[in-house]
Amino acid sequence: MKLTRHPLLLSAVAGRFPTDASVVRKLEVSSGLLEAHAEAFSLRFYEQLFAAYPGLRGMFPEDLTKLRVKLFDSLKLTVALLREPEKELRHLAEMGARHAGYGAKPEHYPIVVNLMVRAMEHAVGPAWTPDFSTEWTTALGLISEIMISAAESGGGQAATA
Repeated sequence: MKLTRHPLLLSAVAGRFPTDASVVRKLEVSSGLLEAHAEAFSLRFYEQLFAAYPGLRGMFPEDLTKLRVKLFDSLKLTVALLREPEKELRHLAEMGARHAGYGAKPEHYPIVVNLMVRAMEHAVGPAWTPDFSTEWTTALGLISEIMISAAESGGGQAATA
């Protein structure tokens, strides 16, 4: 049995194993499908977020137009960097530091992961597979861990220097 690692598992131990190319491919394919529905995805995500957690609305600008574009662009960049772990880690650490500055707390991340995957499923429709949902749930969970860790350690700010 050949051992591989998730492309977002960036620890020193994990670095000894090759990236699981099938995971990368699933995230790339699903990102491509999502791109055709990026606006519907981001609209659905923010609608669900604010309906389920109205207390979070104050963390966001009144006009979400630019933020909706930025949401998908951030996902797209994350997928594009899956084959470049050092750049990926730096990108996610910087995002973690920025989000902490916006008021994001560790307990917000699981909420976002769940709602983001549901919004992906809804936006893409029947072309979206359970495998895509599983891979995105795992990927977004790992992304969350990296962002939270960077925010807590101040590592995102060091990465931008």
